Amino acid sequence: GVLVLEPIAAAAELGLDRAAANVVGLPDTWAREGLDVRFRKGGERFKPPHAAHHRTLKAWLRERGVVPWMRERIPLLYHGERLVAIADLAVAEDARRALPDETRWRVRWLDHPRID
Repeated sequence: GVLVLEPIAAAAELGLDRAAANVVGLPDTWAREGLDVRFRKGGERFKPPHAAHHRTLKAWLRERGVVPWMRERIPLLYHGERLVAIADLAVAEDARRALPDETRWRVRWLDHPRID
């Protein structure tokens, strides 16, 4: 597949209010500082939006019905050493705490095989 970052020009474009757009988008500062694309190796932890605690990526993918043979093929976006997005499936809680009025980038994963 192909990973694309698209600017979220306005939350209204997604039918969301500004607070909701913060959940689906990565902050512009992170994009400018650089994001790394990696694949699952095992042991990754992720804090989903509104979650009280981190989860293992393995458990999170299993709960969402991702088939086992696709779990290692899903692109993971890192800001430094922090896992901040699982393809276009989820953005980490950390993204919500970034500057609220900052431009956001939506992750889109295109032309990929079925994951469920």
